[in-house]
Amino acid sequence: MKKLIISTIVTAIVLFLISWLGYGVIFKDHFMRLKAFMRDEKSIIWWALIVGYIVQSLVLAYLYMKTYKGESPFKEGLLY
Repeated sequence: MKKLIISTIVTAIVLFLISWLGYGVIFKDHFMRLKAFMRDEKSIIWWALIVGYIVQSLVLAYLYMKTYKGESPFKEGLLY
């Protein structure tokens, strides 16, 4: 249970950082051109984003824990 909680927290942080890097840094100029189709920053529901990342991380960590076969963690992660 402790490993599940730790992996859920770490995965949520990694998912948040990857999405920030993608949407906030790499594709920022592209999204600025599409600003008419997007919500403004004030209307973003941050708690829903955080809950979504946590739920997604929990599901991914649980599935990995249940499907792990005891081989190399790197190989298992790639197969997963």
